[in-house]
Order: sequence, then C-alpha cells, then structure tokens
Amino acid sequence: MSAASPDQYTIERTGEQTIIPHLAAPQGRMAEEQPSLDIDPHLELEQLRRERDLYQRLLDLGALTEIKTFLGDALALVVELTGAQNGYLELRDPRDADETALWYLSHGFSASETEDVRSRISRGILAEVIATGQTVDTASALLDPRFSMRSSVRAMKIEAVLCIPIGQDPPLGALYL
Repeated sequence: MSAASPDQYTIERTGEQTIIPHLAAPQGRMAEEQPSLDIDPHLELEQLRRERDLYQRLLDLGALTEIKTFLGDALALVVELTGAQNGYLELRDPRDADETALWYLSHGFSASETEDVRSRISRGILAEVIATGQTVDTASALLDPRFSMRSSVRAMKIEAVLCIPIGQDPPLGALYL
C-alpha cells in the first residue's frame, strides 16, 4: 500500500469531523476502485430528522402526568415505529384473582371498534405471554405449531404477531402488535 496522498477530504457528521485519506494507486498498476463513500445527503438528513423527532416524542412522553394519556401516546408511538397495523395493551392487577378485572387500550381503531378488537385479538397468545412471561414473535400464527390450532388464530387468520409481557413475576399485562 502506498502512503496517503496530500489529497484528503473530510466528512462532517453532527459536529464531528473525520479525515479520510485518499490512497494513491501503486505505480504501474491500474487504480483499484475505491469504496464509495457517497452518502446521499437527503437520506442522511431524513434519518437525522426521524431520530430528532423520535427523541422529541420520547421527551414529550416523559413529561406527561396522566397515566392513560401516557399509555395511549406510548402505544401509538410503538405502533408507528414498528410499522404494525394496530396495537393492543392489556394490564391486570396480579393481586386480583378475577381475570376479567383488567384495563386495556387499543390503537388504530375507533372507540366503537375497541370491543371488537378485543374479541379479534387472540386470547390464547395473550394468555400464554402473561402466563409464561415469554415474548411471542412469529411471522405467522397460522403456520406456527404453537398457535395454528387455536380457534381465534384460525377464525381471524392471524399472521404476524409480536406480543411482549409487561413486568415480571408475574407479568402485569402484555403489548400485542
């Protein structure tokens, strides 16, 4: 390898400066193609804007004082960031033996659709996550042998599922996307 030529260029990224030397090709040989360092400035700027907006939304969430508003906004953000079509959050009081005593919230549906959403979401998957404390992540519940025989999965033709327990020993609820 030859030493760096005096021709150097810099890439500036968020206030930091990195100098990347331009390497001269060896004498008597064709210059090898240098790896492209061309970063589309529009794509990079868009990525920085998305990151800035995310950080601002997280700060806004942290400033909320009403739990229902906080959970609603947090659920909306998670649904948006994951690209899910909708989301459902269910919380239970582990000290209460009555499994019907729970709090729930959905995103991506009107208020009148919430009860329908509750019936459409697979109770089996949600119940398993709450019982085991283990995340369920499957590309297709219809094809997954753990869930394919469940009536709610077959009836609603449930495909991709990400269901995450909230809390531990025992979980207080679950997030279902």
